[in-house]
Amino acid sequence: MSVTDIFDNSIYLPASFMNEQGKGFDEEIIATVSKPALVVEWIEDGHRQLTYFRSVDWHETFLFTARLLGNKWEAFSCTKNPPSYLLADLLKDGKQII
Repeated sequence: MSVTDIFDNSIYLPASFMNEQGKGFDEEIIATVSKPALVVEWIEDGHRQLTYFRSVDWHETFLFTARLLGNKWEAFSCTKNPPSYLLADLLKDGKQII
């Protein structure tokens, strides 16, 4: 399955990103990618990456990273309620584009 981000990139979601029941993907992941509050672009190991951040509830946030491999975007990581130092490092090292 794939999800389309705000830049019209189609991001492939591997099975490891399926919800706990194994029957699809959490709406929070889809909302984080399609309607982010913050997007940061950065390069790691020669790969362009986009990291999306969004609050999906009063006390629940998601940090989702996609990597450009060849000319295909693929989900790389997703962290629920990331610690503030991750956001600080991301903003220090990357370029905020939203």
